[in-house]
Amino acid sequence: MATICRHVVKESFLRSRTAYSLHLLSTPRRLLSRKGSLRMSNGGWNLNDTVVKPVGFALAVGCAGLGAAAYVDSRLFPWFDIGYERRQLERARRSTANHLLRKPLDEIQKLRCMWDELSDGKQLFICLTTVNAIVFSLWHIPSTRLHNFMRRYFLHEPASGGRLQMLGSTLSHVSVPHILVNSYVLYTFSEPITRQLGTPQLLGFSLCAGLSASVASLLHSYIIKCQIGGLGISGVIMGWMSFFALSNPDAQFSLIFLPMVPISAVTALGGLVAFDVAGLILGWRTLGHAAHLGGVVFGGVYQQYGQDIYHRICQIIYIL
Repeated sequence: MATICRHVVKESFLRSRTAYSLHLLSTPRRLLSRKGSLRMSNGGWNLNDTVVKPVGFALAVGCAGLGAAAYVDSRLFPWFDIGYERRQLERARRSTANHLLRKPLDEIQKLRCMWDELSDGKQLFICLTTVNAIVFSLWHIPSTRLHNFMRRYFLHEPASGGRLQMLGSTLSHVSVPHILVNSYVLYTFSEPITRQLGTPQLLGFSLCAGLSASVASLLHSYIIKCQIGGLGISGVIMGWMSFFALSNPDAQFSLIFLPMVPISAVTALGGLVAFDVAGLILGWRTLGHAAHLGGVVFGGVYQQYGQDIYHRICQIIYIL
């Protein structure tokens, strides 16, 4: 979740395609620090409206999301069944049958066959990347009304007390490098973590990881009394990495800039956590370090306790 450090005062700049368009038009200059973050006095934060209610919203939506995932898992696929392998075999059977058909398929049928042949991880990656690309495109449409809408629902501004933006901001990107890097990491982890959790559970997990990242960013902003707007799916990615690294500590990674130097998953995770902790201590604002750590904490807690609770819920629903 990248920290937005570019704020605009003039409305004409809002209409520029090259502008980030994440701004505080009504903010007096005296409240803006040199780094672009909104400085607020202690009286500017209402504990109930800006902290308690958003955190309660995150808990309610997260529990509902995991509950819905458990229901789908237990109803569509028997509890703790080898659903992933079974679906892969079903896709292979359908693919073979389609190739044996003598009548020509129309374009829609061909696309459906191609989609069915993809693994669950690739399907999830395509869906998430498509949504990210759509939201990214909306940010760059030169419309004042649209930018106000995007800022309200797809930029997390902790002091505003907004709830839906805690969800929308996790699928929102503004800069090209940000969305490209996140898409690359999503592609890297989508296949192995989908094999481990399955699509329904992974969707519920991702929802909770994104909300955890938003809550961590909110609490950090409240503690330092400085609004730090944030967006991006990085919190979800950090949750994925944390869960995967703790579940598979001996797995090897290759750095994007040093592909010839493999490192273990736990080492990579430890390095990222150390970097984010240093960012919090030193006050770096380029990245959402608090949000990253929120995703890491949720991934670790879920790996230790969440899976067992999830499987018990699935078993209860299956019996009922």
